[in-house]
Amino acid sequence: MGAAGVSFAANLVVAGKYQRKPPLPFTPGTECAGEIIECGAAVTRFKPGDRVCAALDWGAYAEEAVAWEVNTYPIPDNLSYAQATNFNSYATSCAALTWPHLLNLQAGQTLLVHGAAGAIGLAAIDIAKIIGATVIATASTEEKRAAALNQGRGSRY
Repeated sequence: MGAAGVSFAANLVVAGKYQRKPPLPFTPGTECAGEIIECGAAVTRFKPGDRVCAALDWGAYAEEAVAWEVNTYPIPDNLSYAQATNFNSYATSCAALTWPHLLNLQAGQTLLVHGAAGAIGLAAIDIAKIIGATVIATASTEEKRAAALNQGRGSRY
């Protein structure tokens, strides 16, 4: 295993407060990245040696993790395993901000992001910038507010 994300979702799973409850005992962790060791017979998109990240219900904190092909994504060589574990945060934020039956954020609109210094909040800032929305961000400490402001000022887009 290359890296596993430490997320709010993983905390909820461990506390027994997540919408899906694992059978006990279990290994926590909801996102991981690493190199594929082996693939099931029906897998068509990957092969051993591929660099990937995956979203899991639990199990990412193990030395080896098992993921469904549909929840596994290739990562480029210039992205570290630690960086790739943030993919799930971007997918979650993107779904919440852009799915028509949810928020469906549009260019020119204003988005208020509470808890903007966490992984989901920072991803929401990035996605809103890509869409062309104005972002107002809140965070609980000066350090976290600076992180959100820095994310919003980034010149990547």
